[in-house]
Amino acid sequence: MILYEVKVSKTLRVGNYFQDGTMSMDGASKKGDEEDGKEKQKRVPIGKKIYYFYNAPFTKFWFNTTAYLVYLLLYNYIILVKMERWPSLQEWIVISYIITLGLEKVRQILMSEPGKLKQKINVWLEEYWNITDLAAITMFLMGLLLRLQNEPYMGYGRVIYCVDIIFWYIRVLDIFGVNKYLGPYVMMIGKMMIDMLYFVVIMLVVLMSFGVSRQAILHPDEEPTWRLARNIFYMPYWMIYGEVKILFPDSCVNDLPPCIPGAWLTPAIMACYLLVANILLVNLLIAVFNNTFFEVKSISNQVWKFQRYQLIMTFHDRPVLPPPLIIFSHIYIVLKRLCCRCRKKQEGELDERDR
Repeated sequence: MILYEVKVSKTLRVGNYFQDGTMSMDGASKKGDEEDGKEKQKRVPIGKKIYYFYNAPFTKFWFNTTAYLVYLLLYNYIILVKMERWPSLQEWIVISYIITLGLEKVRQILMSEPGKLKQKINVWLEEYWNITDLAAITMFLMGLLLRLQNEPYMGYGRVIYCVDIIFWYIRVLDIFGVNKYLGPYVMMIGKMMIDMLYFVVIMLVVLMSFGVSRQAILHPDEEPTWRLARNIFYMPYWMIYGEVKILFPDSCVNDLPPCIPGAWLTPAIMACYLLVANILLVNLLIAVFNNTFFEVKSISNQVWKFQRYQLIMTFHDRPVLPPPLIIFSHIYIVLKRLCCRCRKKQEGELDERDR
């Protein structure tokens, strides 16, 4: 009996260990798995770690964002200072950035999933920011062609540069999509722009009804020029924002010039126009904006997650280097494709010889 108790006491375990200090089978297996996991982690070469880090979407995003902000600063510089006859170093950097960005857009179209080129282009144009990039790049290249000419075409090219920077500043809103608080607001702006387009159609009808009537009454002897079309919209449009200038001629006195028949009708028509435009339509637009705001606000967390996922997928397939250095990545991709084709041809020839 005493011997049996001694044997049992020797086989009692404390945790994964026996009392005599030996390890149990479960403890040995767990420790072995931990050691194997540590060995696998240690086996990852430093080169692969660097490769994985620089190929991560997060790293690519910050590379591209930093390069974009530097490009935007240089663009500001070249349009704010005097433009020389030939491009300066800063302007050449801006030109190279936009050209390499255009090449990257072409690569994205060609590497998309659809088989036919027309389908690839249609899929690429479904995203709003791609349309913005297309307009900005096309306008810049038009301005560049004019800028390289002599005066006065050089001045026209500079004006196109100045207008084109608006698109590049709007493009900054896409960067805000990664932020948890600013991302939903960017979507709100997009939805409100769509709502405003419907509002503009209604406003255009009201504006033209007053503008044509006002112009016809106050200027009965107007000659047919393009300025006439501008005058129809000019004053009525600014009246929407409160810029009301009541500069109507006085009532006719003894039928002497400058008496304008029916001039007294213009203030009455303007009162009706301001009542509909300023009070009714503008407040209707504010109510629609308010509804859109609360709709997006209620799902702001889901909106941010979707935008973040979309951004990650966008940068997952992009090269590591940002424009204009992205040209080296393009050269590497082209050479890699050519090498793969050469290998396939050689393998095909060897298979034919074996047959």
